[in-house]
Amino acid sequence: MFADSSLLQLAYVNETDWGVTPEVAPVFTPLRLTGESLRIDQEGVQSEEIEANRNVSDIIQVGAGASGDINFELSYGTFDDILAGLMCADWSTDVLTNGTKKKSLTFEKRFTVGASSYEFFRYRGMIPNTMSLSLTAREIITGSFGFLGKGGTVASSAIADATYDSASSSNVMSASAQFGSLGLGTLDPQPSLLSLELEITNNLREQPKLGSLDNAGVGLGRFEVTGSLEAYFENADVYNLFLNNSEFALSFVLGSETGSKYQFDLGSVKLTDANVVAGGNNQDVMSSVNFQGLYNAGDGGSLVITRGVA
Repeated sequence: MFADSSLLQLAYVNETDWGVTPEVAPVFTPLRLTGESLRIDQEGVQSEEIEANRNVSDIIQVGAGASGDINFELSYGTFDDILAGLMCADWSTDVLTNGTKKKSLTFEKRFTVGASSYEFFRYRGMIPNTMSLSLTAREIITGSFGFLGKGGTVASSAIADATYDSASSSNVMSASAQFGSLGLGTLDPQPSLLSLELEITNNLREQPKLGSLDNAGVGLGRFEVTGSLEAYFENADVYNLFLNNSEFALSFVLGSETGSKYQFDLGSVKLTDANVVAGGNNQDVMSSVNFQGLYNAGDGGSLVITRGVA
């Protein structure tokens, strides 16, 4: 039987020690997704020995690791563990502020290859490196997480005594019904948006070492949060934020059910680019801007995510 992608189960378990899957009765959480590209990385170097017959004599394995992306449609409560890893912090009274704590997961892909036969691909030490979040009017809120990890294995059976929780069942959010509010500085009126994009990176790096194919660690880089938005042009207020190099706060709420909403707060933001153009006939004039979040002393970080918002 050939494996079908629609039968994929992707699940994860939080690690206590980086790169070590819990060995005693791990409890995996199935993850909702729309696609993935998780992979075990193997790095080989071609031998440069001169052969009298002009052929390549060997490829030597010099490194291994794990990486890849998970694509998703946003739903409440589904990705809270991954968000904590992305922000390098623990949820504290339903609040996440980007920090410096490394948090890793083991991912397991299960492919069905027979009536009751499976192949399990496991990826250890996976730390969230990037997240993209895309909101466009009249579309589902979508995004992706990118990961960097220690290494991986393949097996034909589940881990001994492993159990699997149920995946979350909250509704998928749309940018129409679940875009709750916008706070762009103190502008009055607030602009009406066509789209909003958010990009986060931890600038992770592999840390190889002598005597091991696997990474010895994953290094944290600078936390950067950037994005863009398209606003219908009503006045020059948004564009003037760019011209004046103004520093302002940006916030938005996602969700429509009380207690099942997320609020994203960037306490200090500057616009890095802006433009207002009339592209041609029969089009809306848009203010298109790019922004970057900065460290905000009051928040203790660049980005604050709050869950359970009323």
